[in-house]
Amino acid sequence: MYKSGQGALSLVIPAKVNGQAIRAVVDTAAQVTVVSNDFARTMEHPMKYGENIALKGAGKASSIQAKYAPDVNITIGNTTTPWNVVVTAISDPFALGLDFLRAHRAKVDMDQLKSPSEGSLFQPPL
Repeated sequence: MYKSGQGALSLVIPAKVNGQAIRAVVDTAAQVTVVSNDFARTMEHPMKYGENIALKGAGKASSIQAKYAPDVNITIGNTTTPWNVVVTAISDPFALGLDFLRAHRAKVDMDQLKSPSEGSLFQPPL
């Protein structure tokens, strides 16, 4: 867990995106996994972009422009998974969305309000 500048709490875990170390925000409100434009520009191994898309927000008419990036290598612990991500203007460098969390059967313990160890967040594949 860490506090942002506004005092909000975020659940973070160590991760790598295309081999570059990053603190990943576990974002259970995001339907997709998102990389910030700023982080994408600093990556040693750049992503390959697909089509431009509109990413819908929580508001009724809320959306932002984004780029689709297929087959981005996301590493959590000792497991690397090629994953399709969205790249757009967000404040956190990298947010693991529900798409990735559900596919990897992630466990988030909100009762304890602490980040589980790397090995306990994700279950082995089915």
